[in-house]
Amino acid sequence: MSLTRACAVALALLAASAHAQPPRWPAQPLAHVHHTTWTEADGLPSGGVTGGIQRTPDGYLWLGAEDAVVRFDGVRFTRFDSTTTPALRSARGGTFRLLLVDRAGTLWVSRRDGGLVAYRGGAFRVVVPPGAHADLTAQLERADGEYWLLSGDDRLYSLRGGRLGRPALPAGVPDTGMLGLIPDTGAGVWMGSRAHGLWHVSGDRARHHPVPPGATDVSQRPLVQDRDGTLVVFASRDGLVMLRGERRTQIRPPGRDSGKVTGPRAVRGPDGALWVATRGEGMLRLRGGVVEQFTERDGLSDAVVRAVLADEEGSVWVATEMGLDRLRHAPFAMVSRRNGLPFDAPINVLPDAGGALWTVQYGQSLIHRLDGGIVRGEPGPVAVREIRPGAHGGFWPLGLARGGGLFVYDEDDRVVRLDGTRATVVTPRLPRRALHAREDGGGTLWLYLMPPLLGRWTAAGFAPLDTASIGPGASTSNLSVTSLGGDARGHVWVAVGDPAVVLELADGRVVRRVGAREGLTRAVYGLTPAGADTLWGNARDGTLVRIAAGAARTVAVPEVVPIARDQFARVVAHAGALWVAGGGGVARIPLDALNARAEGRAARVPVRLFGAPDGLAAGRGNRLDRDPVAVAPDGRLWFATPTGLAVLDPRVASTNPIAPRVHVEEVAVDGTPLPADARERIGPNPGAVDVRFTATALRMPERARVEYRMDGVDAEWQAARGARTARYTQLRPGRYRFRVRAWNEDGVPGRGEAVLALRVLPAWYQTPWAAAVGLAAVAGAAAEEGAELLALATHPRHGGVDRLLEGSVAAAVVHRAPCPVWLTHAP
Repeated sequence: MSLTRACAVALALLAASAHAQPPRWPAQPLAHVHHTTWTEADGLPSGGVTGGIQRTPDGYLWLGAEDAVVRFDGVRFTRFDSTTTPALRSARGGTFRLLLVDRAGTLWVSRRDGGLVAYRGGAFRVVVPPGAHADLTAQLERADGEYWLLSGDDRLYSLRGGRLGRPALPAGVPDTGMLGLIPDTGAGVWMGSRAHGLWHVSGDRARHHPVPPGATDVSQRPLVQDRDGTLVVFASRDGLVMLRGERRTQIRPPGRDSGKVTGPRAVRGPDGALWVATRGEGMLRLRGGVVEQFTERDGLSDAVVRAVLADEEGSVWVATEMGLDRLRHAPFAMVSRRNGLPFDAPINVLPDAGGALWTVQYGQSLIHRLDGGIVRGEPGPVAVREIRPGAHGGFWPLGLARGGGLFVYDEDDRVVRLDGTRATVVTPRLPRRALHAREDGGGTLWLYLMPPLLGRWTAAGFAPLDTASIGPGASTSNLSVTSLGGDARGHVWVAVGDPAVVLELADGRVVRRVGAREGLTRAVYGLTPAGADTLWGNARDGTLVRIAAGAARTVAVPEVVPIARDQFARVVAHAGALWVAGGGGVARIPLDALNARAEGRAARVPVRLFGAPDGLAAGRGNRLDRDPVAVAPDGRLWFATPTGLAVLDPRVASTNPIAPRVHVEEVAVDGTPLPADARERIGPNPGAVDVRFTATALRMPERARVEYRMDGVDAEWQAARGARTARYTQLRPGRYRFRVRAWNEDGVPGRGEAVLALRVLPAWYQTPWAAAVGLAAVAGAAAEEGAELLALATHPRHGGVDRLLEGSVAAAVVHRAPCPVWLTHAP
């Protein structure tokens, strides 16, 4: 690629990244969003995050804490305080407030002694020193470049050109007794006051919104204005209030009919909802007229929330007095005891035609029918109904009925059909225990019994399948069925293990047989239809098996083999992909690519593996041979896992288009960090050089791909695993380049590389002049020795030159060299 073309591609990538929109959330109940908490045990300063949250354009998250400002890259916290940063030396101890990240990307920090500090380009500097004003508590940037700030004594200030003064306000607008300061949806400003209601200032005009009639001494603090003009305000009388025109609506947690809620901050989130941070009620989310709550019982680090921030990657960050929380949409949502279910370990999941879920908890003689709430994709709790089939309460789930409901085998040896309200006996006592049941489109009920026996139920009773329809070597009385499923046409598919055969059943008979002659060489598990005439399954060796047009082929996908070879793994084809779930994990494989691989048109297929970062709490499915994955009528996929039910909507894209930023943060020599302005020069003979680097992909940092390389040392790029630190020992004198590159969790490349030029200085004896002096000394010693030898040789007493040369002249020269000689590496 030419340099011109490469530059054009790079510019195009930068432009695309600059205009990338943050990921949008689906309509997911708040109780089921993916939640992560960091506390003091993870490196967060004690006392929590009390001074706010901001995110700078370099990708870092910044936290205001007690006597410190903290930087977070998704992996580690870095503390800046008076001991490391002179600009943060405050005459008064207390919380550093993060006021604003302005349009230029500068982070503004308020010290408790009234000093105002700006951070940009990796350095903090004091912009406004302490003075007669109190500490600054709020700040906004006006369209004309002027900053307005509020102080702790409720005074309004302006900042222009580094000078703090009083702003020029329209007539009648006070500059004292002010409480809140936020931008409107245009170029104006909303200001709140302790006793005079709200003011809206736009240019040289102002409009007063007085305190409602009948209220006295009511403070009004504006929090956020929505795109439709709705203003969220904290009022001392009513708590949190939404104002839209003359209409006032009080915001309360669900189930609360009275009482006010206090809240310091509010933001519009990536799901289009309004997120409100409260003091004591956790987080509230307002969407479509519904108020949801997320608090300590849901895992929030503390119910007293200090700040909330919605970032460009689609995450909502919550700062509390006990920690830092991140809420984001993940592909999977979990449903368990935490969400009101009576179990945590389902052995199966069976969505019926009516939209309800049937599931059984491991070790219990109960069937649970789940409906409503997240089962229907709605807010609110899940309705749970417990069912005890049979007179004695014992049962075994067999499979779904085509018209809705569930077939079960009870302790009276009968097949019973359950629906939402009643149980209907389908068969009288069977000759053997039933394990699986499937109904074909003609109404025939196919049963697999134990000891192994496959057949159908008729009016005359149970009729075993005849041997001839199965094939040579088969025994109907000892038939090992490895899978029993169906397709949209109402055909039933049966996989037999010995011999390896797949049967297609319809209208009470076998209509197709696929065996060794058709290319089937191994037993198939978890058969799933993937089109009009195609099936997929998995084999015990981890390969995938395709049956298309009556012919079988095997496909080995290396990333999926550890999952597919699990004897409990199952596959399902849905939404253009094959989903593989089992005790080894969960994977998604595009069907187009998989078919191309089966037909020899592609060498490899892309695979997406899912785990805990994707919301799958256990990181895998159940290791139980009972329907661990199924497709619901609404198109969502349900998985039975060791920690509850997991649901995924494959139609909702969760791709993160935001490119990560890469940084070289620190260089340390023998454990001592170098000053930021001198880290490119390393002294002679360093023992260990540690280079700390990072990539600020905060939505899913554990999935980010980060690589580094030291030109001149590393032959190729190195993958950063765990701590993002590279160590080099005994670097020789010379010049080096340390480089970092990264991709986010969805493969979006970073905005170029981070490059740090390093120079290891030579010791005095490693310099060229030292080498020259050494060589000259050796030459001089050799000349002196030569003269001495010549004198000896010409003296008659020593017998002449020939006798003298019997010794080792070379050895004598080296031994008598006045100094050793080192090979040098020129810097």
